[in-house]
Amino acid sequence: MGTPLSVARWVFVLAVVSAAACAPPRPPAGPGDAPTPSSTSPSAAAVTWHDWGAAAFEEARTARRPVVVVLSRRAVPRDRDLLAAATEGESAPATRWAGSAVLVRADADEVPELADFAELAATVFQRERGYPLALVLTPEGVPLGVAADAGFPGEVDPLLAAQTALPSLRLADGPSLQSIRSAQQPMKATRPPVRDAAVRRAESLAASRTEGLSRGALLLLLEAHDVLHSAPLGAAASRAIGARGRRPAGGGLEAAAWDIWGHARLGESGPASTLAQSSVASLAEPEGVFRAARDDGRVFTGTNGMMIAALAAAGATETAVRAADALLRRVGPVGQLRRGFEGERSLGPARLDDYAGLGLGLAALHEATSDARWRREAEGLADAAVAALWDNTSGGFYLHAEPIAPLPVRIRSGFDGERPSANALMALLLDDLGQRLARPQLRDLARRTVEAFAGELERAPFGLDGMQAAALHVLAAAAKPMATAAPPLPSRAVRGSVTVEARAERATLRAGERGQIQVEVRAAEGWTVTAHRPEDRGAVPLTVALLDPELGAGPAVYPRASARVLTALVPLRVPAAAAKAVQQVRVAVRFEACTAGGACQAPERVTLGVLLTIAP
Repeated sequence: MGTPLSVARWVFVLAVVSAAACAPPRPPAGPGDAPTPSSTSPSAAAVTWHDWGAAAFEEARTARRPVVVVLSRRAVPRDRDLLAAATEGESAPATRWAGSAVLVRADADEVPELADFAELAATVFQRERGYPLALVLTPEGVPLGVAADAGFPGEVDPLLAAQTALPSLRLADGPSLQSIRSAQQPMKATRPPVRDAAVRRAESLAASRTEGLSRGALLLLLEAHDVLHSAPLGAAASRAIGARGRRPAGGGLEAAAWDIWGHARLGESGPASTLAQSSVASLAEPEGVFRAARDDGRVFTGTNGMMIAALAAAGATETAVRAADALLRRVGPVGQLRRGFEGERSLGPARLDDYAGLGLGLAALHEATSDARWRREAEGLADAAVAALWDNTSGGFYLHAEPIAPLPVRIRSGFDGERPSANALMALLLDDLGQRLARPQLRDLARRTVEAFAGELERAPFGLDGMQAAALHVLAAAAKPMATAAPPLPSRAVRGSVTVEARAERATLRAGERGQIQVEVRAAEGWTVTAHRPEDRGAVPLTVALLDPELGAGPAVYPRASARVLTALVPLRVPAAAAKAVQQVRVAVRFEACTAGGACQAPERVTLGVLLTIAP
């Protein structure tokens, strides 16, 4: 969920701020420019608020007006009060903004990638970070200014007044956007990340005051306690949980889930059971899922997943199973996961933290019950996350799937917020599933996820405690030398009535050249394969993911095809500095086969290999 940026992230992003600070001043307004905000407030009824989405930006493009996005957290009473004062009533500031801008309201918890983008913009403009936050954008999505926390809402009017001549900026022209793009590029590390650095960080946390530790820091202490069997680390984690438990009530499901899970991980069954019972009594809905807080009826997939993991660890297995069943009925299947719901309102497609949180919950259920169903669901969820969110170019995961519009960039982050980073949680999930399922590819992806943030871990480690926790597991596993090379993978596989085959468009590529792998999924007579975007919401879509991110050039493309023969095209790009080699390029394919009568089999997953010659 959206939170203000950590100090470490502030230091990191500050390195790219100079591009925005050196931007040339805008020219003065001319006689033909758009009018400034009217000093005469229209009636409150004239204020039209749009939901976050492409429609508001289309209207702004037509009118050549800026977009004011007001971002807040509905679960926080202070945010609600400030937002009401700024947007409700005839004298509210929003009535002035409506005269010169298209107005959008969004919740940071429902659109976390927008929250992260807005916080990056606040840092680039060297403004305060916090909520409520108003982000002024061109119709193309280029940031023009930010008013946040103490600057909200008073600084919005001056920002709009400065836009009397709305610049027609292309996406590449805005210096603020250039800085945000730079902040999204992976930092280069001078050396590979090592497990010892995570151990030193955990020991440093244990020696410090634990009252104000983040959940990322708590996760690092818990994982270090498990890996190193260190009593001092466990004691520090227990103190951190106890310090949070003494805070005023009202932390909601997020706080309860992490505290229950922490107590259970440390073997503190009494506090875990007591807190689990009180949380279930106050937050459980009749169907079994959990609301975000007593006064917030939204049900978030990722947070419910963490609560399921906590209840399973605390021994409340029946309650956890009931919650998982009810949640999957509403937000599943895992191949088309949703972020959550409120009544009949869907909160849109799942983000990375939803995949990670629910995956950890399902894996914990499998451990607690030995029911293979939960392991299969967790595996399918991990495969879906890789297919939808894996960054083929740099490794690691994006926070949200494509399309990215109306955001001008796709957000990717390893930094912690209120919870550990979603990339860290996904790395832990992939490592755990790789061991449970004997799938070394998943453990390899977990290692690649941590290594994708090696530069950040080296230069700004204090904001990445969650990633340090993942490093304790995946780097230790990767450090063991392999006795023999992995056997070559087949380029063709048959699973029942379905044949899956992969081939390279060009078997030889030179350094810097592009190509693609074609994956064909063919069903036998009387069978079909579910398409990538199925009409039936309950179906499991075809997904294809490249498992060698250094060769990636973007997500797979799925051309139109018949029901029996589906095709996916996986774009490749050989790095300019690549050496001469013959490499096996790996792709993971997940599909669902159905009879002509509509009876579908359990989803299948195959990993294929295609030989690619890299020429100098």
